[in-house]
This record gives sequence, structure tokens and C-alpha cells, in this order.
Amino acid sequence: MTLIYHLKKGLLFFTGALLIPLAAGAQTTSQNYVRTRAPRLKVPTVTKLDALTPTKDSVQTTIEYDDGLGRSLQTVQQRASFGGNDVIQPFSYDGYDREDKRYLPYPSTSTSYGSYRSDALNSGAGVNAFYNPGGTATVDGKQSNGIVLTPYPFAQTGFEASPLGRVIEQGAAGTAWRIQGTAAEESSNHTQRSSVTTNDQAAFNTSNVTSNAGSHKVALYTARINADGSRSLLRTGNTATYVNGQLDIAINRDENWIPTDKCFGTTETFKDKEGQVVLKRTYNIKGSAAQMLSTYYVYDERNQLSFVLPPGASPDTSGVAISQAVLDSKCYQYRYDGRGRLTMKKVPGKGWDLMVYNKLDQVVGTQDSVQRMKAPQEWTVTKYDAFGRQVVTGIYQHPGSTAGTNNQAVVQALVAGVSTYWETPVTTGNGYTSAAWPLTVTTVLGVVYFDTYTGIPNFPTAYVVTGNTTHTAGLVTAAKTLVLNTTADYLWTVNYYDEEGKMVRAFKQHYLGGSSSLNQYNYDDVSTKYNFVQQPVKVTRTHYMKNAGGTAGTPILTSTDSLVYDHVGRKLKTLNTLKDGTNTAQAQVTVVNNIYNEIGQLKQKRLHSLNGTTFLQNVDYRYNARGWVTNVNNGALSNDPLTSTDANDQFGMDLKYDDAAIPQYNGNIGSAKTLTGALSGTTLPALTYNYKYDKLNRIVNAISTTAIPNDNFYNENFSYDVMGNMVRLNRYDNSNGVRTVIDSLSFGYVSGNKVDRIDDVVTGGTIGFFEAVKQAGEYTYDGNGNQLTDLNKGITQAYNILNLPQTVIKSGVSVAYIYDASGQKLRKLSTSGSITTITEYIGGIQYEYTGTTPVLSFIQTEEGRARKSGSVYKYEHDLKDHLGDTRITLTWNLSDATQMTPVISQRNDYYAFGYTIQSLANVTSPQNNYLYNHKELQTETGYYDYGARFYDPAVGRWTAVDPLVEDGQESTSPYGYVFDNPVRLTDPDGKAPCCGTVAQGWEEPAAYAAYSALTAATVTGAAYITIKIITHPQNSDGTPVMQRDENLRAPILQGASNKNKLPDEAIPNTVVTNKPGTTSKVYGPDGRVQKEHNKGHPEVHTPPNEKKDHVHDRMPNPNPGNLNKTKRMKGRPPKPNELQKDKAKAERRQEEQKQKSSGGGSNNSGGSSGGSSNSGGSSGGSSNSGGSSGGSSN
Repeated sequence: MTLIYHLKKGLLFFTGALLIPLAAGAQTTSQNYVRTRAPRLKVPTVTKLDALTPTKDSVQTTIEYDDGLGRSLQTVQQRASFGGNDVIQPFSYDGYDREDKRYLPYPSTSTSYGSYRSDALNSGAGVNAFYNPGGTATVDGKQSNGIVLTPYPFAQTGFEASPLGRVIEQGAAGTAWRIQGTAAEESSNHTQRSSVTTNDQAAFNTSNVTSNAGSHKVALYTARINADGSRSLLRTGNTATYVNGQLDIAINRDENWIPTDKCFGTTETFKDKEGQVVLKRTYNIKGSAAQMLSTYYVYDERNQLSFVLPPGASPDTSGVAISQAVLDSKCYQYRYDGRGRLTMKKVPGKGWDLMVYNKLDQVVGTQDSVQRMKAPQEWTVTKYDAFGRQVVTGIYQHPGSTAGTNNQAVVQALVAGVSTYWETPVTTGNGYTSAAWPLTVTTVLGVVYFDTYTGIPNFPTAYVVTGNTTHTAGLVTAAKTLVLNTTADYLWTVNYYDEEGKMVRAFKQHYLGGSSSLNQYNYDDVSTKYNFVQQPVKVTRTHYMKNAGGTAGTPILTSTDSLVYDHVGRKLKTLNTLKDGTNTAQAQVTVVNNIYNEIGQLKQKRLHSLNGTTFLQNVDYRYNARGWVTNVNNGALSNDPLTSTDANDQFGMDLKYDDAAIPQYNGNIGSAKTLTGALSGTTLPALTYNYKYDKLNRIVNAISTTAIPNDNFYNENFSYDVMGNMVRLNRYDNSNGVRTVIDSLSFGYVSGNKVDRIDDVVTGGTIGFFEAVKQAGEYTYDGNGNQLTDLNKGITQAYNILNLPQTVIKSGVSVAYIYDASGQKLRKLSTSGSITTITEYIGGIQYEYTGTTPVLSFIQTEEGRARKSGSVYKYEHDLKDHLGDTRITLTWNLSDATQMTPVISQRNDYYAFGYTIQSLANVTSPQNNYLYNHKELQTETGYYDYGARFYDPAVGRWTAVDPLVEDGQESTSPYGYVFDNPVRLTDPDGKAPCCGTVAQGWEEPAAYAAYSALTAATVTGAAYITIKIITHPQNSDGTPVMQRDENLRAPILQGASNKNKLPDEAIPNTVVTNKPGTTSKVYGPDGRVQKEHNKGHPEVHTPPNEKKDHVHDRMPNPNPGNLNKTKRMKGRPPKPNELQKDKAKAERRQEEQKQKSSGGGSNNSGGSSGGSSNSGGSSGGSSNSGGSSGGSSN
């Protein structure tokens, strides 16, 4: 819990507590400040905390200095830098009390730790001296300490010159992104700019690509609710438009935009008078034509979102109605019941999804179009307990139903006819009653158990542990999950916790050997130890296989990770020990040792060491002023004091943005240069790509250069339709020194975004896309939009209930995938002729074998894998680029006992959308298949498995609809890959585009996630089951979910500015918890915060001052003349630094009220006479702290 206390003149006051003197700290007492101290070890008393505060390894201290107006002047993270220096975050305001400049944080070498730095913003000192030593730099560069060199270490904000003071321009740190003042300079600013206007009737000119102002003419669509609950899309005369001035328009321009671009490169958001978004519009240039791309949001008379009309539906066209066929193939449709609950929805590429609810408004059944075509029809059902927790999921077969009929009303009536809405734990069956609808679940997919370990039917005896805490109320204690396409194969997970609710041990049953080998003694046992701030410091995983009699488990592998952190919780080291069976453990290996620069960026990653001192490979990282990675080592593999400080690098990469041949200021990558070491004695020249984009940030050209300038050996170019579906692709390769076109593709679409055929001008090729047929219907789909056939690859696929591949047949090779009901891939059986190769996936442990005896192949590590050879495991390390693509698989020369001689076993280069450049690929056995985005390549089909769906890099398309397509992606194709910007973005799990791994701070690689899932669960207590609920496509305020912003800036320093903050106002009488679950706020009847609770944060993206429950203390300015300036006008929401003040005042008022109601006269400490004196009150009235006489001194 958070302990708040107030400090004034050296005295400490706790609400309702005794007076405790506080030792003087290093903070500057002539300034208002709030001090937050987070102990990193157990501290029994505040006195002990005071004694430990100066010690950086014991206590994390953050001091926020405020002025008399409550504005933050400076935040000091005491000794928080990697080198143990204070980290200062200064703030700056203009004459209107607006923060006009946001400075980068900087470290101070002063040993007056925690003190206010009065020179923080002085020229030649503070932040300016740190980022521009000597003050001589006029452009950005690099410093030898790994810090960017820039004369502009701040992001400036430009405000509108009006009483509204709206932000009209937002700069960023760095020379290229500064706001320049003069009119001439303004025209070339590379900042984010915004303006507002209203709609009019000006039409769009499609032939003007040089000075096009765009169009603010808006079609007027409405939705009518019909008697049966359906919605009709209406537009009067098919020509109606909004009257001038009815809509407010916010126009946003990114950093690439310049005034001569006019409308191109802008995003326009149109809102009606109720604040509902009715249109989002962008503009593009394609060839000699201008394009206007509009996405309309249409609401019914109840203000419920009923239709989303993407650009592919041509919603701006006048005189032509949008047909039902177009609505069904290209648009989003939503229907609601009389209570405003979403009951039906249809997204492009899929049939209708149906939902039914109980009287508590909980979704209890969903049905997709594939389930509806079965006889009897199927529904995916969810059951809840009395606390609203999902406890049972399954498949319900509706008796007597026929294929294709909409039985939603019938099923909803069945739900309404059951008066019990939740299940109660019992000791029989699946552990819960069958009182809520449906009374009979045809196939139980998963069951989750909470609160206790007793009374759970069929609880595996092998997973019983004694001595664990029984205080597990609200926690997931166990779960069982069905193996799909089986009738009774369930896999158990059992979680054990400590007294603080941290998971300390977890058992997870695995499926090694398949159904015939299912046994409780096939399991993984994961135990976790934590430090005081709840970071895991030791994770031991023992992998068991049942013995011959199936009566006990035999240890096959024990993996122990020891994790080391620095004084603010940044991970420094991962040390791994592997033990094969009961053999002696191998020598401990330092898998990775992270080195950070003074502002918290990862500076160097050191890989593989036996002694912890010398390493097999060091990987250096450098950044620009925006925090974007510019170098991974460097593209010349040279020992360069600015980008790479060591020799023997095996992979290097240079990324250019604003400094590229065609500058990119908005985060797009202008060029990328890569170079690798020699493989099998062969050294390949550096490969450079220069990239071009259209006005929608979609890549259109990738121009390559190797040893021969502008050789264009590996060029690609692309074109797209208005939805981002690829319509043309040309690809080249180097064939014996000759530039050769390997693909010249054209894509045909007949049903919205579903590709129907792909034709290739190139014939007879052996690499790239291979066209086997040339006809309509080369690609077919099921009702959920899953690709069933690919006649060019000769593929036929079938899918399971999770829309994941179940069987794949290709040219005599058949592949069967086995998943559990949570979507975890368990097995792959690939059969060619009479030989079946089995791959088993067990949380990062992978088996590969033929026959009946499982053979362990490798275990994933944080930086690659450890392959098994006999009874010994040999580590391989993957060197990756900014997207997490594996470029080099690295091991060492076996003749070197120190393991310090690097040997490359595999290298890969990629085209823009992930297809491997065949002439540059080199592989030695065994092959590493975790390649593009570090996802597993399915060698049988050429697809990559991202988890939620498969991806075809040859054509840059997914094989299934995006499961989160409504989450701000309505204007793009549900089959398109990462908004057609694969050089900048990636997709971590196949659900939504995101920034590359580098831009997120180089978190653990995606391929390691399977292993991490077990250890992460020990921190989060998450169940090993996912229950699918179809959610409402609106924000909480009723507006549609909008396009997500892509923030590629790396976290420069974890700290106060990166907190997961909650709003100061919310719905009255509610409790809101932030996403990491670290902070919750209680909102009172007026919607204002009444109470705030902070608890320990998870490891990733955690402010160092909030790793553990922490303490706040407040020091007002001793100058009484400033105190009255802290008052705020009635009605203004509190600033973040005022929340604790408000809370403290409220608590004091409550205490005073209690004392009055009990007769007053309570003297808690030091009160000498009269009234109530909590501390130091000498006479009269109420004095909480230091009050001398009369009245109230707070």
C-alpha cells in the first residue's frame, strides 16, 4: 500500500499516527517538493529508511520540486543513472503557464544527491552541457559515451495565439525536429502540426497532385433501426451532404509534411456537434492521380455505431447507393438489442458474428458463420461465477438446429429462461454446478479454478504441494484446458503463491507423445524466487517425462535462470545453467549482460560468457535524439568509438531517418545498411536499401546497393489499392552477377479484400513466387475469412474452432497441427510418403523426431537457443535487426575451450515483406527456423507462424482476417501486413501492427515468449486459458475506436514521465485500475479521485520509483507568502501533484470531524491545551504540524 506523509520543518506527520522526527535529507528545503522513496529491501522502521536513503542500492528516491503555483519545476531521480548519478528532468513554462518545452532527462555528476539543480536550463550547463558539450555543435551527432549529440535537447510546443491556446505545432528533440520561428523557416519545419476548421462543399480534384487543398465535403449517411433490429444505411438521394459548418475538422500533419504538400500527408478527423467521429480522411498520390481515402462512421438514432464505410466502399461517390453486397464484403456492420448491447456484427471478409447475453449483461454465447453452418449449430459459451469471473468455456450444440439458419432469437430466449446466472464450485464433474445457461455444455474447452485447492475434482496428485499459502482468494489456483479435436484430453496447470500473491511455483502438464502418452507425470515444474521489489531473481524449470510405468516423472532437463538487476531495477544479467536429466549440471553461462548509458538506453548487449568477464559477442546500440535506433554495431563492422567499441563484431546495421538520401522525419526508415561476418569462409558485401514511401507511409520502392553502387540487384517495388491490398509487386535477385526479375505479380480481388488470383509474368523460376495455375478462384476462403486453398502453392487447409490451421496438404505432404483450447500450439506432424516428422512445442522446449521415441532438439533461451547434442547443450545466439529478424545465428568454434571464437552457422537477408533473399542465404545444419520477426518458418508451406495467424512473406499477406481488425484498423485491409510499412513495423502476435522491437527498448525476443510464458505467469498469476469474448467496437464514450498512434520513440529513461497514469476524473462511484495493475483510483460521487492505491509494478516498463509499495512525503515551501498561491479556482481539475494534497486535506477533515463527533479534546501527541493537537500544537484550535497558536496549520 502507499503510505503518504507530510514533512514540514523536520517533523513527520502520519494521519492518525504518532509524531516521528525525520532525519534531514539531501533535498533542497528552500523549494516545495514531494519525495517518493521506494525501499529495495525490507525496512522495519522509518528511522531505518532514513538511514538507508542515501544508499542507491537500498532505496530509490525521486524528488519532485514544485513552484508556488503547483507547477513541476524539476524531477530528480536520486542516483538513478547507470553510473549512480542523479537524473534530472527539468520543466519549462511560457508566460501563460504552459509547458512550452519538454526537455530530455540528463544525469548530473554533482554529489549533492537529490538537490535542486538551479542551473539545469542554463546555457553551457545542465541539460545543454550534457547533450552538447562545449556548446559548439549545430547539428545532431553522436558522443563516445553512447549519448546523442544535439544542440536541441527538448521538444517544443507551439500554441495558437488565441484565448483557447490550442496546440498547433509539436516539435521533438533534435535539430531536424525543432520549431523554427521565421516564416521562411516555418515552411520547412519537420514537426507535427494541427489546425481546425469546419466542413464545406468544395469538391475533390483527382487530377491535381501539386497544389491540392483536398475536400471538406462530407456525405451525410444515417442508419435507420428497422422493426427486426437490423439497420439500413441511408443517404437522401444518394447525394446528401452535411451543411456547411456542421462538422468540426481536426487536421493533423506529421513530420514529413511541408506546406507545398497541401492535403497530401494529412489526416482529417470530422466530428459532429455531439463529439462523435463521423469521418476520417487521408490523401495520397498514385501515379498522376490524387486519391481521397475516406472512412465514414455511421450512427443510428440512438447514437450507436451501426456502419463503418472504409475507402474500399467508395463512400464519397455521389449518385450511387452502397449496395448490400458492398456492405457485406467491404464494410463493418453492427446491430444492438433494446438494451444497447451489441448482438450482431460483421467485419469485412467474415460472416456475421452473433452474441447472446444473460440478464447481468454478460456475454454467455457467441457464434461465428462457420459454427452456424454446422448441423446442429454450435455456440461458444462462457460461464461465470458469482464474482463475474469466467470459469467455464465450451461448445454448445443447439439441439434440432439446421445449418445456415439464424437461431439467435431462439437461443437468447433459452438464456432468458434460465434464472440462475452463475455457477458455484462443487466437488463433482468439472468442479462447478450446471445451473446457468446452457445447462449442458457439449464440449468443455476449459475450466478455471479460483480461491482454493480443495474440492477440485480430479486434481492431479503429482502437483500437490504442502506448505504453500492458503490466502489465495481471488487468485487462479488451477486450470484445465482441452486439447482440440480430442474428447477428453485435458492439460492441467496448477499455480502456488506466497503471502503477497506472487506465484512461486507452477505446474504445467504437457502433451509430449500425444494422446496415447497423456499422463500427469508429463509436466514442467517452475519455481520462482523474488527480490524485495517483486522481481524474479531465480527461475528454475524442471522438465519431466513419465517413467515406463507412468507412475512417476523422470527429469529430462533442468534449466535455471538467475537474473541480476541494477539499483533501479534494470535487468543487467541473465545467467543460465542447464542440466541434462540426472547428470551433472553444465557450467553456468552468462547468456546476456546488458550495459546502459546514462539516460537508461541499452548501450551494449554482451552475449555468452563462461567467466562473466569476456564474451563471445558484444552488440552495441546507438540512438538519435528521438530515441530511434540508428546503429546496431555499425554497417562497416569497424571499431568505431562512436557506434561500436569492440572488434570481432559479426553483424552490423546502420539505420537512417532524417539523414537518408530521401529524408524521413516521421519515423519511417529512409535507408538500412547491413553487413555480416564470414560464413564457411565466404564474406558477402554490405547490403544497403534505400526506401521510398507514398503519402500514406506505405513502402513503394526498395532500392538496393551492394559492392557495386546502384546495382539494384535486390530491388522491389509495390503498389496498392485504397485499402492497402497489394496490387503489384516486382522483385529482383542476383543470378550469377546478373540482375534478374524473379517476380512480377499482379493481384486480383473479387470480394472485398480477399485475393482471388495472383498472376506472375515470370515463368519457370525456381525462387520467389511460383505460379502453378492462371485462373479465377486460385484462392478460396471459409465463412470466417480463413484461406482454404492456394492453387499456386498447391495448398489446401482446414481450421479449428480458433481459426488456426488444423490440417495443411501440399503436393504430397500433409501437416497436422494440434492446439489446446487457449491457442497454444502443442504438436506438428508433417508426413511425406511413409515418414512422419513430429515437432513438439512445450513452452520453448522443442522436440523433433520420427518414430515413437521423442528426441529433444533444443530449449529457447533469452537470446536464442541451446541445442542438445548427446547429453550436452550447446548455445546458439541470434543476432537480430531492429525488427527482431534473425540475421545471424552464432555459436563458437568447438576447438576453443573458452568459447570465445565466434562461428556463424546461418545468415539470412530479407526483402521488405520478409521473403528471404535466396542468393544471400547461407545455412549449415541444423537449420534455425526462427527467422523473420523471429517467428517460426513453416518449411512445408513457406508461411510464418505468428501465433494468432499465419503469414505469407512471398506476397505480403496474412492467410486469415485480423482478429483485432476493429481496433483502429478499419481503413486498412484485414489481410494486409503492418499497414504496408514492414521496414518500420512488426506484428508481435499476428493481431495488430506495432513498433519494432528496438523502438520498444529491445525487450525479450518474441520467440522466447513461449518459454517466458511460464515464468511470466509466476509474476502475473494469469490462468493458462484464454476465453474469447467479442467486444463492442466503441470507446467508453461511445466513439468508434480510432487509428492507433505509432510512437516509435524508445523510452529514454524509466521515470515519472512514463507512469501508467489514471485520469483525475472518471465515472462517479467507480474504481479504475491501470493496465499493469499497479495503480487503482477510487472515484467519488462527483467523479473526482477519493483514494489512490499503488502497488508493485511488473518488471517491464516500470518506473524505478514504483517497483514496490512506496512512501510519499511532502515539503511545503517554508515561505508562508507562497502558500496561498497553491489554491486553484473552483471547477478546475486537480493537477497530478495536487492529488496527494487533496487527499491529505480530506483525511484531515475526516479526522477532525471524527474528533468533533466524539467530543473533541483529543490530544494525540504534544498538544498542551485546548482543541485537538496531532503534533506540536501548543495552544488553541487544531494544529497538525508545527501550529503555534490559534486556527489550523496544515
